[in-house]
Amino acid sequence: MQDTPSTKHEQQQALQRFVVANRDLAELETLTKRFNIFEALGVHRTERVHSSLLGFLLNPKENHGLGDRFLKRFLQTAMENPPKIVSLTAVEIDLLDLSQAEIRIEHNHNDILIRDARNKISVIVENKIDSTQHSDQLARYHRIELNHYPARTVFGIFLTINGDEPENDNYASISHSDIRTLLSTVAETPDLHLDPVVKFALKQYEEVLGRHFMADPEIKELCEKIYRQHKQAIDLIVSHRPDVRAVVREKLKELVKDNNSLILDDCTKILVRFIPKSLDLPYFKCGTGWTSSKRLFLFEFVIMKSVFIFIEMGPGDPERQKNIRDFALTKTETFQVGKETKEGWQPLFQKQIVETLDDNLEPEELIQIIESKWQDFVKYDLPRIEQTFLDHQWPAA
Repeated sequence: MQDTPSTKHEQQQALQRFVVANRDLAELETLTKRFNIFEALGVHRTERVHSSLLGFLLNPKENHGLGDRFLKRFLQTAMENPPKIVSLTAVEIDLLDLSQAEIRIEHNHNDILIRDARNKISVIVENKIDSTQHSDQLARYHRIELNHYPARTVFGIFLTINGDEPENDNYASISHSDIRTLLSTVAETPDLHLDPVVKFALKQYEEVLGRHFMADPEIKELCEKIYRQHKQAIDLIVSHRPDVRAVVREKLKELVKDNNSLILDDCTKILVRFIPKSLDLPYFKCGTGWTSSKRLFLFEFVIMKSVFIFIEMGPGDPERQKNIRDFALTKTETFQVGKETKEGWQPLFQKQIVETLDDNLEPEELIQIIESKWQDFVKYDLPRIEQTFLDHQWPAA
């Protein structure tokens, strides 16, 4: 049904009032466009960057002037939602000398690893921004560290945007909002004489967490005010917003096509499928009825409320399905084999690329996240998966 001329005129007037002589809009733009080094570099949602900076602040041996103060406050904050199995009290942590603690970043798949031989403590920090816990990831990291140091107190900290509940009882829960509060508290401590450069870095990090990982009270109040005054215009703009899923789909197809080592397969509105050329083996071409290429398994992006990348084995030759399934089940360091459906579908691997395709992300920001996650996947996950497949002796077709 088309709008009547009078309705169109009203809509045009509402839009005009919205954009003309609106001081609140100008103020909101000023608040959201203040310079931030993390945004300028396009790394404000990159987990590895956040882990590196947080690891730097946690390290008492670094030249930030914080000593072990930030490390102590971090552990004490985590103990507000402690592990169900092992925990320390805030008082016990305060009495510890953590000046000799070792901080390792991206060590054996751990985002941050805190080790203190003097106090016999190991803490695993799993940092999640646009991904979630999967398989037995948390339990596996804890088990590995405990096997290395059976005489230590070993526990984990699950760091997420909203302070999500960890699936493993050996982990405490903490949010990025908590980190922002810590940064603010530490920066304003009277007896700390921090270098102005360090204070600037702390402020920049605090600001980027506020902008992207939690609601800034000043911005929230201003947005509510603008919406009350211009509800008709804003609702009209929202109803004509771009199709985010279509933008994501086309970007993912472009990334696959631009990689000469990959082959794009059949795609749909919510699926972008591909396979590495190295794995396009005759033995795997026995799929039935679900892809024109007859490949038995494919890598596929699933675009729904979030974006995941899977290795999905579809219907096909039962014997070869079993061989691939049995192989993947023995390679738990590479694959996470899911439950098989009655129709013969079975995931062999999954990784989250974007946590939620909500309206808070601009298309440009969303593309940055996808490109960053794709680069990580191509650099770290894909080579390991390919090599694991190729190291196995597959029968001739």
